[in-house]
Amino acid sequence: MADTILFDIVGEIILNLGSSALSEIGSLWGVKNDLRKLNNTMSLVKAALLDAEEKQTRSHEVRVWLEKLQDVVFDADDLVDEFHTEALQRRVMPGNKLRKQVCIFFSSSNQLVFRLKMSHKIKEIRGSLGEIKDDATFRSLEARHEEKELVSPNVRETHSYVHEQEVIGRDDDRRAIIKHLVDVETSESVSFMAIFGIGGLGKTTLAQLVYNDDKVQNHFDPKMWVCVSDVFDLKSIVGNIVRSPTNESLDELKDKLKGKIDGKKYFLVLDDVWNEDPIKWESLSGLLMGGARGSRVLVTTRSEKAAKLTRPFLLHPLKGLDEDKSWFLFEKQAFGQRPDFVALGKEIVEKCKGLPLAIKSIGSILYFKKSKAEWLSFKDKELAEAIQQEDNNIIPTLKLSYNHLPSYLKHCFSYCSFFPKDHEYDVQELIKLWMAQGFIKSNRNQCPEDIGYGYFLDLLWRSFFQEAKEDEWGILRCKMHDLMHDLAISVAGTRSVLIRSVLIDEDSINFNENLVHVSFDISLDGSAILKSLSPLLKHNYKLRTLLSVPDFLGHAHYLDLKSNVAVTNLKEICSEFKSLRALSLQKFSRMQKLPKNLGELKHLRYLDLSWFGEIQELPNSITKLQNLQTLNLRRCEKLSSLPRDMHKMVSLRHLELHGCRSLSHMPSRLGELSCLQTLDRFVVGAKQSKRSRRKITSIGEVGELRTLNSLRGVLRIENLRPDIEESENPNLQQKQHLRQLVLKFDREVDDDIFVEKYEELLESLQPHANLKSLAVRNYMGVGFASWVKSLVSLVELELNGCSKCRYLPPLHVLPCLQKLYLWGLDSLEYIDIDQNATATSSSSGCDMPFFPSLKRLVIMECPKLTSMPLFPFLEKLCLENTSSKPLLQTMTMTMTMTMTMAQKEASSSSIASSSSSSSSFQSLSKLESMEIRSIDDIQSLLQQAAVMCNLSSLLSLDIGGCPNLTSLPEAMGNLSSLQRLDIGGCPNLTSLPEAMGNLSSLQHLYIGGCPKVTSLPEAMGNLSSLQHLYIGGCPKVTSLPEAMGNLSSLQSLLIEGCSSLTSLPEAMGNLSSLQSLDIGCCPNLTSFPEAMGNLSSLRSLYIEGCPNWTSLPEAMGNLSSLRSLNIGGCPNLTSLPEAMGNLSSLQSLYIRGCPNLTSLPEAMGNLSSLRSLSIEGCPNLTSLPEAMGNLSSLQSLSIEGCPSLTSLPEGQMFRTLMSLGISQCPVLQQRYNKTSPMIAHIPDLIIR
Repeated sequence: MADTILFDIVGEIILNLGSSALSEIGSLWGVKNDLRKLNNTMSLVKAALLDAEEKQTRSHEVRVWLEKLQDVVFDADDLVDEFHTEALQRRVMPGNKLRKQVCIFFSSSNQLVFRLKMSHKIKEIRGSLGEIKDDATFRSLEARHEEKELVSPNVRETHSYVHEQEVIGRDDDRRAIIKHLVDVETSESVSFMAIFGIGGLGKTTLAQLVYNDDKVQNHFDPKMWVCVSDVFDLKSIVGNIVRSPTNESLDELKDKLKGKIDGKKYFLVLDDVWNEDPIKWESLSGLLMGGARGSRVLVTTRSEKAAKLTRPFLLHPLKGLDEDKSWFLFEKQAFGQRPDFVALGKEIVEKCKGLPLAIKSIGSILYFKKSKAEWLSFKDKELAEAIQQEDNNIIPTLKLSYNHLPSYLKHCFSYCSFFPKDHEYDVQELIKLWMAQGFIKSNRNQCPEDIGYGYFLDLLWRSFFQEAKEDEWGILRCKMHDLMHDLAISVAGTRSVLIRSVLIDEDSINFNENLVHVSFDISLDGSAILKSLSPLLKHNYKLRTLLSVPDFLGHAHYLDLKSNVAVTNLKEICSEFKSLRALSLQKFSRMQKLPKNLGELKHLRYLDLSWFGEIQELPNSITKLQNLQTLNLRRCEKLSSLPRDMHKMVSLRHLELHGCRSLSHMPSRLGELSCLQTLDRFVVGAKQSKRSRRKITSIGEVGELRTLNSLRGVLRIENLRPDIEESENPNLQQKQHLRQLVLKFDREVDDDIFVEKYEELLESLQPHANLKSLAVRNYMGVGFASWVKSLVSLVELELNGCSKCRYLPPLHVLPCLQKLYLWGLDSLEYIDIDQNATATSSSSGCDMPFFPSLKRLVIMECPKLTSMPLFPFLEKLCLENTSSKPLLQTMTMTMTMTMTMAQKEASSSSIASSSSSSSSFQSLSKLESMEIRSIDDIQSLLQQAAVMCNLSSLLSLDIGGCPNLTSLPEAMGNLSSLQRLDIGGCPNLTSLPEAMGNLSSLQHLYIGGCPKVTSLPEAMGNLSSLQHLYIGGCPKVTSLPEAMGNLSSLQSLLIEGCSSLTSLPEAMGNLSSLQSLDIGCCPNLTSFPEAMGNLSSLRSLYIEGCPNWTSLPEAMGNLSSLRSLNIGGCPNLTSLPEAMGNLSSLQSLYIRGCPNLTSLPEAMGNLSSLRSLSIEGCPNLTSLPEAMGNLSSLQSLSIEGCPSLTSLPEGQMFRTLMSLGISQCPVLQQRYNKTSPMIAHIPDLIIR
């Protein structure tokens, strides 16, 4: 609504009109008196706006009056901004140049012309305001100079956003749906389920709970989520399922969908479906039928009709929360310590009808009402009136929450209306857009970004946003409930619009003449972009926002506009939309240059040119944008330089350069940008000689950073050279707001004579002690900077490619360090030890100091590292091509401490025992993941009993690339928590320990690339939790243990590259849970055991590269659950069993590379569920069984490389075929073509 924006804009206009800067400019232009009069008129108008806000919902006249006022206010805002811009230009102009230009400008002729022009503009605005002020509507409004205080002064102290870890009251619904997803068998391959209910019940939230459940995650693959929303567009939906750009054709997208789901047990959620057209639904559901049996599609919708249209086997109506759950949710949101409000609160909750969104929204309103009288008034008046308007729609109730927002939050919320539904908002980018529009109130004590983040948290807490994603630094992204999005559209009115690809048709697009904010879906193609912008350019709208936004899932689409066309249209945009505050043109992939008149957008605050893939430079005219706050150039990969006059952009706060790989240097005088907060990449230019330096003055040195002490977030300094002069010190120690620092040295300078210079340079780059993350790359000094031990807040440290560094300072003194990465430190021998820390450690019972907080340690390519502080509290460890000594020292730490502590206790107490003290500490007892690769002395490491005894929490162990490993210790059987074990690339490993059978929690076992292993331990049969087993690259394994039949939990078994394997154990038939069996490249394997027919759960069978197989057992026909059968690379296979016809569940059959196969069994005609059949490389196959004509479910048939085939069987098979491919079958190709009556109707027909 206009008023919510106007109140703050008018306030800012009045503030600026009264400023000394504008007073000075007004005097120079001779319009000071006119500005004073405008200020007075604006003050009168502002006084009426608050009353207008309350009356507009009931008065059409007030609404019309506000619409008229908004246009005039925007003109006045532009005018004041021109004065402000002139003041900025005077700031950046050199003194002598300023005097010269002022003399020219204020010559008698120029002064008169400009004074008349500006005076005319002011009088025109005052005249329009006068008409509005004289309107009867204005006279009916009550003057009110201050906005109601709607937010408690202590709100920032009394509440903060807390991420909800649980959803209230939906456990029974979740369990019921998961049961039907996973446990209930259906006859169809793909089954539909639907959750329906009115808006605000939490249908999407429930679907998310189901989707993310571990049982569901493990049961389906792939899993997909698509928000459909109100426009049911087939191409857009399919594009989002396959996560592919929608500028591809529908046929291309269908092919991708087929490849993604055919023969796979997939799970798809179609969220927020509104479609009630059965034809449209059938067009989509028909494309989803290729999945394996057990595939599920879950639909959420407000419409019962839409739900029933899917013909679901489960129709789940979602009800409101019960009374107790409703009250619990309301109490969390609304209550402080006010027990006397309970009865009244329960009356209010009852009116919310169990709708979680309404309960949270109402609760957030009442949180700020401190008296019972306020609660009662709200219940009897506002809430009662909203409920009367509802009619199965809670928007009126949600609007109450909007009405109770302060004005600055109202327009922050309504601004989100022109983003797509289900859009994932980047929180920091959203705040920058709010700043660009002037929505964030200034405050001397806080920067606007922090104030804006506070605004966001307030809206999040009040449920205007949801699904927040956060890291240790704060909330990164969020979404908006579709009902809240509807509310945003409602309150924004007709001044904002999203141009979506699915809504553009052949008719011209009509826009409201008062349009202010426009966004367009970047999945539009170039012609659609031009079509949508054409009417905007034609009518010269006073746009303030023009954004390209990602489509619903934010895919990496690119706008494929030809460069000359794009430049022409962008030139028009710059010429016509002079009032723009925010312009985003991200992902214009082919644009090679920008128009020079971009610098004419003098009001612009936000410019996003990210992902301009071809642009090499920016026009220097862009530096005229002296109001610009944000310039986003991320992923402009060919951009080689920045404009030379960038120092003139005095309002610039955010310069984003991540991914600008071709950037060779920074412009000089960048240090003059005193407002700069974000500079994520600083590239030090190549060293210039003194002579060339006088010629090339536009290249900035690293010293430009010296004065930029407001930088925050991430700073990467690249191409650091040892010849940088001391005077160029960037003064990093003063940058207290930096969170992450990356120092990357120039690889080209690698000479021993520079070692000392490198060390001096690094020592001079000391950051502030507040730093959280530090990375140093390609540093060529021998020692490391001593200041690193002063970084008491450091959480993460990465040292990469520092190949000459021999030692590091005592890192264990860093109390907060949680992650340490050491990569490519070829010369590193030790990490130093602080003697004071040693004394402290010794007094605690340990001879060596240790990292107190370290949780993740990665050491790769550090072959000489033999000594470092201990790391007993690790959770993740990766060692690759390094010594095992540091690990061994840490592992033996337990014994050292146990003995010391036992001695101390024994001397002070006769009843002390070493056993009691030994239980008080266990080194690496928290370790969950350990990866050991290319460790030369691994054999001696693993033989130490302590290595395995203490790893009580270890979940994953990966041992690879260790040629010296000959055996694994029996102590491995003590890893009682181990769930995953990978052993690969160990050419001298000869056997696996019998104790492996004790790994009762093991779920995944991978054994690969172990050519000397001859057998697997019989005790493997004791792995009762094992679900996935891979055996590959073990050419000497001749047989598998019979005890494998005891693996009752085994779901998938893959055996490949076992050339000596001659048979499979008969006991394999006992694997009752086995769902997937893959056998490949086992040339001496001649057949399956007959018992394989007992594999009642087998869904997928893959046989590849078994040349000695001549036939398959008849027992194969007993595989009643088999969905997918793949047979390939079996040159001696002459026939398939007749019993194949009993595979009633088979949906996909693939036969390839069987040259001696002459026929297929007649019983194939009984495969009633078969949907996809592919036959390739069977040159002696002369015919297909006539009974194949009975395959009434067949949708896809592909025949390739079968030259002896002369005909296809006739029958009802061709009525259901959606796809037919014939290739390298000359007789068939001659007999059948695209016009043949039998196949001409097939939509996807390829004959070549």
